Amino acid sequence: RLAITLEKRVAKVRSSLYGNESLDYFSSLSSLANYYFLSGDYNNAVKYEEESIKLYSSLEGKDNVEYPEQLSVLVDNLQKNGSYQKMIEYQKEITELYFKLYGKDTQHYAQSLAFLSKIYSEIGDYSNAIEASEKGLEVYRDSAEKKDINYIYALSNLSNLYYAKYLFNGEDKYKSLNIKEEVVNLAAEHYGKNNISYAKCLSDFALHYFYINGCDEKVEKCIQEVKRIYDNDNNKY
Repeated sequence: RLAITLEKRVAKVRSSLYGNESLDYFSSLSSLANYYFLSGDYNNAVKYEEESIKLYSSLEGKDNVEYPEQLSVLVDNLQKNGSYQKMIEYQKEITELYFKLYGKDTQHYAQSLAFLSKIYSEIGDYSNAIEASEKGLEVYRDSAEKKDINYIYALSNLSNLYYAKYLFNGEDKYKSLNIKEEVVNLAAEHYGKNNISYAKCLSDFALHYFYINGCDEKVEKCIQEVKRIYDNDNNKY
């Protein structure tokens, strides 16, 4: 609380010296938002962060790399007080800015879409979560990046979203399972079939398969393969 009190004094000094329409005053607003966040007062953190962002955009505009980073901090603050609709609104803006600033085929754009998908999934909006996730996957599709760990992780997440959608309304029963199988194949190429990470993907597939189809020979085969990998002396820890 002392830091907040002192920063408010600094803000008054900066306001008197440079005015409320200055980067110096913006700096104080941003610092206040951070101090409130650290103190657990997320409502005031959001209030000051929104004020600082509004001021920053009026001074520097939105077409620069700093503005979406400021918005990301605001989204983090909003997540703490459960303001999901506002999170979606700002995360969409971040995604559009990353597309404009960096282009479609970039990690910035893909990761922003992945986080947008996560927000949608947390409120049970699986259709929009899947749409955002699939757009993110387009960054990697038909490229050398397809075996990349980020793609494998994103694909696995997409499968989980389809499974959640199936549990929620009974749609796309086998879609998630088909994607999980693709994840296993990609993991085999990326890690090799004697790797623990591959075993975890295979175990995840077996569990997924069991939930949808029950236990059969395919599940048993996966279990034996996972056991073989973990029993390997090189993988014991």
